[in-house]
Amino acid sequence: MTLSAALARSWASADVDGDVWETIQFDNAVLIEPLRFLNAVPVKDVFESKSFPVEPGGPLVPFQVIPFSWTRPSHEEDGPGQARLRVSNISGHLREPLELAVTSDQPFLVTYREYHSKDLSNPDVWTGLRLKRVSVNPFSASGELTYFEIALKAFPRKTYDLQTYKALHVL
Repeated sequence: MTLSAALARSWASADVDGDVWETIQFDNAVLIEPLRFLNAVPVKDVFESKSFPVEPGGPLVPFQVIPFSWTRPSHEEDGPGQARLRVSNISGHLREPLELAVTSDQPFLVTYREYHSKDLSNPDVWTGLRLKRVSVNPFSASGELTYFEIALKAFPRKTYDLQTYKALHVL
């Protein structure tokens, strides 16, 4: 995963007074609009939501403040590493949409964004993640995040025969 130019500059400049805001967005066919969360601890009537643009130059949309943890997708020697997501305090925010998504045949899509407080217009974005193997308890929900195309790929899926691969004849 390459970093956006804005985030690479921010990290290289060692800006100690800036903040990085982590956000996640859940989308599914059963949802009227995507659910958007900001990773922070909410303070009632003081810090319950914050607005960010979801597209460069786009309008600001609100993200609800809810703590979550996330492990980025990676590539290990033995194949792609699993991304993980754990969202805390889901009782009023995520439990019902997850239950509705079970009845849907559409995937539960997740978009992760990192905004730097000095430049909110160029977040680092991980799109196309699908939530699966979700476990829910009264306090949190956690699950695996995968990319659709990686989950379907197997190597190799070809049959090696002499008609297709003529060089095999000399072996």
